[in-house]
Amino acid sequence: MATTKNIEFWREFINLYCDLPAVWKIKSDDYKNRDLKSECYVELTDKLKELQPTADMNCTKRKINTLRSNFRRELKNQINSRKSGAYADDMYEPTVWYFNDLEFLRDQVSVSVAKATIITMQASSIFQENLVVQLQ
Repeated sequence: MATTKNIEFWREFINLYCDLPAVWKIKSDDYKNRDLKSECYVELTDKLKELQPTADMNCTKRKINTLRSNFRRELKNQINSRKSGAYADDMYEPTVWYFNDLEFLRDQVSVSVAKATIITMQASSIFQENLVVQLQ
């Protein structure tokens, strides 16, 4: 479990990340500017050094990748839950505390939605219908 101090730090880090679209907003012209991106990563690395004094740019990029990967995974689970037709009580709730803080990434990440659940439900329904017909 993250401590209150760590949560506060990571919220500040995520807010700084959000304020630097050159490193996350793919369709931005700034995203294509290598010098600006590098400056932004330096700024993020300086922030990360408050928590991890030995952090370098690669460490910063790995941390961001971890945050984005976890956000993508949670978003995928949430979307799959909705598509499966789950009731409101059964809807998937993200488990990472920073999910809502990374909402600005929603239209920047691509999530492959699993169709297996829907196909399984359809196959199960067809199987049950065939079983009823055979039993009659």
